[in-house]
Amino acid sequence: MNTETDQQDAEHISEETISKTLSLPQFYPLSTSSKQKLKQIQPQSKTTYNDRFIQPYLDEIKDSIMESISIQLEIAAQKFQAGLIDENTYNEIKNIIYKDASSTDYTEGIRDAFNQYSLSSDAYSLFLTAIFKKNSQTLDISNLYDYVSNEKELLKNNPNSQKTLIEDFQFNFDNLSSQNNSPLKKEIAKVSNNLQQFIFISVYPENPLPSKLTNDGNVDDDDDDLEVEGGKVNLTCPISREIFVRPVKNTNCPHTYGLDALKIYLRSSRECPECGVAVSLSDVRADKIMEVRVKCYNRDKKLNELIKDRFVDETDKL
Repeated sequence: MNTETDQQDAEHISEETISKTLSLPQFYPLSTSSKQKLKQIQPQSKTTYNDRFIQPYLDEIKDSIMESISIQLEIAAQKFQAGLIDENTYNEIKNIIYKDASSTDYTEGIRDAFNQYSLSSDAYSLFLTAIFKKNSQTLDISNLYDYVSNEKELLKNNPNSQKTLIEDFQFNFDNLSSQNNSPLKKEIAKVSNNLQQFIFISVYPENPLPSKLTNDGNVDDDDDDLEVEGGKVNLTCPISREIFVRPVKNTNCPHTYGLDALKIYLRSSRECPECGVAVSLSDVRADKIMEVRVKCYNRDKKLNELIKDRFVDETDKL
């Protein structure tokens, strides 16, 4: 019996076994504590993201658009007053400004930002759901060899069966990106349509919105000419009979009032002065559209004062 040879064989087997046992896996199962930490890392809801980032950005865009339109109108009024353009040209300025402003895509960056965040949020939710559905064993030294062996077999039969956390998230993101996300597209269309409404009102504060801008955001991009419907929007408060100041809209009916006038009115009545439905301070919300109309109406009123003498001169020439 060769004791030395047997001892060497035993050492060789022992080293080989240890080597296999201590072979490290390519992918590690998440521990319970790691899963809980992942669960706590939740992205902001889409509503919160919209309120904190998208809406403030939209407000900045709207302010810039209104300022640009106002500057262009003021320059046109000054040119008309100085006799550099005739009345027909001046009267056509608003249509030119509107066509230019409405054809500019101000929402491209917003669409991309909201789209990326929405897809990332949904992909993360799917990613978490998949993680918590897996009943992965707790990995320790006693089952390491079996785990590595099973992992190798899985990877051999299906190379895509194991993914890193990043790969798993990216897989969900790419899969969602390839789908026709109708709810998201509708949400983005509403944002775009809201901006188009704002542009129209900024140029034509007393005109009612054309039907194509009130049709749930389904704006026909191929139609270059917007049909302006007849009549004018009443910008006077039904209580004070003066131009709206701090307009608020009744959520129980379609009527708008000046806030200060409404507060005085509510001392003696709790019914809408226009239709008789209930009204209280808790029933009203700021009428953002009317605020824009009034602001731009007052702008146009000042410009009309600037050029009124020129209109008199043009009339005298007839």
